[in-house]
Amino acid sequence: MNHANRYQQAPPPSNGLGVAGFVLSLLGFLGTCGLLSPIGLILSLIALRKQPRGLAIAGVIIGAVGSLWFLVALLIFGFMVMGLLAIAGAGVAMTLPNIQTAGNMLEMRSEINEYHSTLGKLPESVDAITTIKPDLKLDAWNHPIRYEITGSTTYELRSAGPDGAWNTADDIKLPFTAGR
Repeated sequence: MNHANRYQQAPPPSNGLGVAGFVLSLLGFLGTCGLLSPIGLILSLIALRKQPRGLAIAGVIIGAVGSLWFLVALLIFGFMVMGLLAIAGAGVAMTLPNIQTAGNMLEMRSEINEYHSTLGKLPESVDAITTIKPDLKLDAWNHPIRYEITGSTTYELRSAGPDGAWNTADDIKLPFTAGR
């Protein structure tokens, strides 16, 4: 007679989903900057329904912290990428000559608005405005700034940019409405 089977203990209950959630949460927190933590968190939350809950609870805690870490890293990275894209996009536009040209255009706008408020209409050309200094009619590369009426009270001031050729990528174009 074999009595050994009578005294053997049953193996402790296990919670495979809780173990998997804990492991993924831990790997996510320690190794992947939180990337696996949301998956581990979800698995651990599901595993809370089954006994034993110890590793599932630990997986929930570590998964939540790791997921938060992942969100913070994602936000920081996202803002860095947006900032770099903004700098790259504005890189051409934010040079000193472009700023000087835009300044000349803004001064011309003031004179055009004064003309409009006095006579009630836009000037046919900037030459009709005698108060504009001649150097304001030029951009930073000594090319003439174009004045073009686009509507009854709207107009554009344009610079050909550093290459001096019109309708190219480096042109500077500012639309305005008289009186504003």
